Amino acid sequence: MYAVFVEPNWLRIRRRVLYLPKWDARLDGLTILHLSDLHIGTRPCPAERFLRVAKKLQADLVLFTGDFIAGPTGLERACVALGEYSRDRIVYGIPGNHEHTEYRKRFPGKGQFKAKRALDTGHIFQALEDAGVTMLVNRSVTVEHGSARFTLAGIADMFNEADDLDAALGSAEGDRSLSEDARRESAPVVLMSHSPDVLGNAARRGVALVLSGHTHGGQIRFPLLGTPTTATVLPMERPSGVIVRGSTVMHVSPGLGTTFLPLRFFARPEVTLLELRSAGP
Repeated sequence: MYAVFVEPNWLRIRRRVLYLPKWDARLDGLTILHLSDLHIGTRPCPAERFLRVAKKLQADLVLFTGDFIAGPTGLERACVALGEYSRDRIVYGIPGNHEHTEYRKRFPGKGQFKAKRALDTGHIFQALEDAGVTMLVNRSVTVEHGSARFTLAGIADMFNEADDLDAALGSAEGDRSLSEDARRESAPVVLMSHSPDVLGNAARRGVALVLSGHTHGGQIRFPLLGTPTTATVLPMERPSGVIVRGSTVMHVSPGLGTTFLPLRFFARPEVTLLELRSAGP
């Protein structure tokens, strides 16, 4: 009863300060509202209410790390909620595996999902764009903040083999809106990836910060025993929160919705406000 009726409706608003070894000190204090895994379907769901709560929080950027919809029939309802939320704010997003594929009702193990049919990703991405979410599908943009800038990159879903990290990290190099001096200057990279499995490759590429979701914090977590699965291919140090690999920091959002099983147990839905700062000595 608790897992079905209480915890999925019990939103946590968490504030974190992340110290990034590869961050530009001139960007210190930049705030990002990290949201993920809405899983909006055809019926009213807690994620829609959570978006209204999140709308009251102030941040420089709002980033969604995928799984806006529970399935193709939820797209219209999701776009209505996102359109209301994204009004008068800068919102970027990436697709998750549920924007690529409709799945059968089977809880996944190590990233093993039972596909029902492939979805029309072009239609879905365009609908999300029309709702006010700038989709970064294997591409990047340059974001200026104060006297400095950083690269915001996003990749498509790894489980559907639609991701292209080289394209995402390389697309900003050809941004001709910047001066030649600005293009030569090294800018830190914030990478959005629905799956945390990207961390190893991101660390090798010198990414400063990775933002991901997908795990739902395990969705079911037993005290002392942990979670049966994070639905990732690679094992994780923890099912959500902050994970460090070398000089790359990753934040994994517990997300707002549920999938396959409509419950949460010791894995509360979360809206996370991140403040980014350069690492000290």
